[in-house]
Amino acid sequence: MGIQQEGIEAEQWILNEFRKKKIKVFQPDALSLENGEWILNEVKHQEAFEPPPFKGQGLPRWQINTRIGFWRMTGIRVRLIIKEKGTDIIYSQWLDVLEEGKFFDTHGKKPRRIYPIENFKCGQI
Repeated sequence: MGIQQEGIEAEQWILNEFRKKKIKVFQPDALSLENGEWILNEVKHQEAFEPPPFKGQGLPRWQINTRIGFWRMTGIRVRLIIKEKGTDIIYSQWLDVLEEGKFFDTHGKKPRRIYPIENFKCGQI
């Protein structure tokens, strides 16, 4: 087993230990320090959501609730960054800004919140 796999297994182990003890936990994709401020980056590599009602990108609602709660408790903003599958397009936007605008919630086994493409900055992080 390589060091990368060992690291993944250790991370999974500690997350499970926290959950067993009913400790709220989530694993951020990347923390960055930009212009003196910390940013939590939630990163996805996924296909665009196609209409109806609009072309968009998004993430599971439980992740939104967790990340927004983190931002409110800590003051550390959360940026959603999406690399669209099959393209070289990068979308990004602050999660709190996306939440203030238009969105569409899917329903079913894995509910997601979809934000219109035009609400993202395109081609930049």
